[in-house]
Amino acid sequence: MKSGLYLYIKRPNTCFFHTNKMKGSKDNHVLVLFLFSLAFAESSNQNFLQNLQRNVDEYRTSHFSWNIQNLDHANYKSLRAIEDYTDRAFREFLLNRSPEFKHLLGSERVATDKNITNGKNGETPHEKLQMIDKKRDEQLPQTMEYAYRANMTQLMPYEEPMVYAKNDVETARLMKRAVPQRMAMLIARAHRNKRPPERRRQKREVNITLQRMANKMHQWFSIAGSMAVGFPKTDNSYFNNWNQNIVLFGKNKKDREEFENKFQRLPLQEMLEQLSLTDNFQHIFWPFNFDQAFMNQRLALLGMSGLSTIGHKQKERFYAELEKHQTVKIPVEEGRVILSFNHPDLVEGLNRSGLLEMSKEYVEAGRHLYTLEEQEHITSNVQAAMDLINSTNADLYRAIHQVIGCIAFYKAEHRGMSGGTISSALGVIWEDPSAFSEQTVDNYAAQIVHEFIHSSLFLADMVHGTYIDRSLLPKAKVYSPVRKELRDFDKTFHASYVTTGVTIFQSRIGDFENAQRYTGTLRAAVDGLIAMQKGAGVLNASGEAMLQAMDDVLTLIRME
Repeated sequence: MKSGLYLYIKRPNTCFFHTNKMKGSKDNHVLVLFLFSLAFAESSNQNFLQNLQRNVDEYRTSHFSWNIQNLDHANYKSLRAIEDYTDRAFREFLLNRSPEFKHLLGSERVATDKNITNGKNGETPHEKLQMIDKKRDEQLPQTMEYAYRANMTQLMPYEEPMVYAKNDVETARLMKRAVPQRMAMLIARAHRNKRPPERRRQKREVNITLQRMANKMHQWFSIAGSMAVGFPKTDNSYFNNWNQNIVLFGKNKKDREEFENKFQRLPLQEMLEQLSLTDNFQHIFWPFNFDQAFMNQRLALLGMSGLSTIGHKQKERFYAELEKHQTVKIPVEEGRVILSFNHPDLVEGLNRSGLLEMSKEYVEAGRHLYTLEEQEHITSNVQAAMDLINSTNADLYRAIHQVIGCIAFYKAEHRGMSGGTISSALGVIWEDPSAFSEQTVDNYAAQIVHEFIHSSLFLADMVHGTYIDRSLLPKAKVYSPVRKELRDFDKTFHASYVTTGVTIFQSRIGDFENAQRYTGTLRAAVDGLIAMQKGAGVLNASGEAMLQAMDDVLTLIRME
């Protein structure tokens, strides 16, 4: 028998090698290494797929099952009115998934107290709203909603970045326009009310102080530019290196300590003003990165269907597959965000998901719909908001258009909430601008960014996982920077992430007043999440990396 190598594959993850008197041949050794690397790669790929499918299945069980369970509470009559074949096929699909739903459609009438809130007739709107809030805090699907807050006077955004960092070694060049106006004002103030003999000395001192601040500023901006997040483009590498790619300082505490010692935390107003001078800080926050949005969506599709995609019409393929599991029919078009004003099947699905709380009578009367004139006004504001987002951060704009299927504009039956997202209806943003007292472009843009961050966290949770045990979340209470009260761990985690991203975005467009509205307690909220994680261990490895990534961003922007 000739000397050689034989490879026996007993099962996908196990390979056995057999050599027959190889006599030190270099070619044989090279062949052994080559085949071993192939076997290792195959094993690694199998482990990656198994871990991915486990995460997707866990998310599906925890969140999408809620929609199926609530089929018997759905506003089923909207489905009865659907005429086209596509929606009839979807209705047929729903019928096959739930015997209770089939029974309801065959019934002549439905008891009026069987709505999504499980409420009783005769309750006041205030009582219903209290019941809704209590139920949403207790239910498994993560409902992320915001109450209306008046937007302040719109400020003009800067037209271009003021400071540019070429790479992580070269010091950024300070442009003439990069010196903040407040620095120039310091010089003017130094000249006032001074006795003539002291003016020259005071001017020299002020110039030295400003020069030190400017030198330190471009060092800071250069470091921020060098720490922009980036992601691999291959499925296996992206999935396995997720935890390392989203953090900024990594596990090396020395680098973080050196940065904190060199760059002290800044007062809030000063920090926000400096963030507005460059777009470098837009690229350190991973939800704003297009590549992660594209790859998370791609891996979610792979985990649900078992089929990989080369990117052609990936968004439409993702939502077509998602519909089978989520059972919420979302209008989708590749490269666009659909504005939904009258999709009965979407309203029915959002009712089941728990995001909307609309009774059958309210929907049948059409009180949730906007007039054509109102729709035109909303559409104009959304277009202007999207243009603002695109001019501020083109990568964020692309990510929003990749992840978000549609924005649903419907009037809430119960006053108090003006929009939100929910983990059981992934890809939909609900907005109710009728609850806004002011409808500025800045406010529309901030709310879109706000809800997109929630959606990015949901998608990352679906692919990588976030929590070890979801039953621990209601028991681990942490102070929320938005509601200013103790909330479940996941809700404070989401609120902190959203506040971080929206603060960076609003600072860049110059909306300082709104940027600092919730930022004052953000640092304390993140410290509370870190302390709770150390004590209770709520997060898995991916969730812990996401928490560290948020903490790294706050450190890098020097938040006090």
